[in-house]
Amino acid sequence: IATYGSSPDHPAHSAADLGLLPAMSLRAQLIGTQQLQAGDSVGYGSSFVAPHPMRMGVVACGYADGYPRHCPTGTPVLVHGVRTRTVGRVSMDMITVDLSPLEPVGVHAGVGSEVTLWGKASTGQVLPIDEVANAAGTVGYELMCALAQRVPVAFDVFAVAAASADPFAGFLAFAIARTVPFAHARHAAVRRTVDAPRRARCGATETDVA
Repeated sequence: IATYGSSPDHPAHSAADLGLLPAMSLRAQLIGTQQLQAGDSVGYGSSFVAPHPMRMGVVACGYADGYPRHCPTGTPVLVHGVRTRTVGRVSMDMITVDLSPLEPVGVHAGVGSEVTLWGKASTGQVLPIDEVANAAGTVGYELMCALAQRVPVAFDVFAVAAASADPFAGFLAFAIARTVPFAHARHAAVRRTVDAPRRARCGATETDVA
């Protein structure tokens, strides 16, 4: 569990308390934005009602991709590295997020913007998987195991070797590079054929950092 950057006894100790960094990240993209007015509702059952005018984004990832369906409004996400929250219920292929926190810090989000559901954003900010799991009432290692086969997986083993000061760890990273991708080649080929539109929108990266 710790190898993937999850704390074995969260919330007693966080990953940061133990000096752990994420080795698995789930990222997607915004596929739409919408301006809400006070009283507008979002999601199945209208479970979220906007208390004031706000901007929301639609993310191309849902419970069919392995994102936990029970995550409530307020579950943390990163948009362009800025921490914000989900709003409304998780759908099969989409979730909706609050874009309001981005404007005060001068970050604009639109179609194609990166959304980090857990792990490390490309801008360097980290959203611990344990925080997402805690919001869903589960544990981080369940999320690690729940990633759907339709989600493209990229292995960045060179980042592991570069980040590690241990020569053996660097050797192990290159050894993994020669073996692990082949185990996923069959599924990757299927995804490229039948799920090509989602490849640019939702994907996971394993072994981002040591």
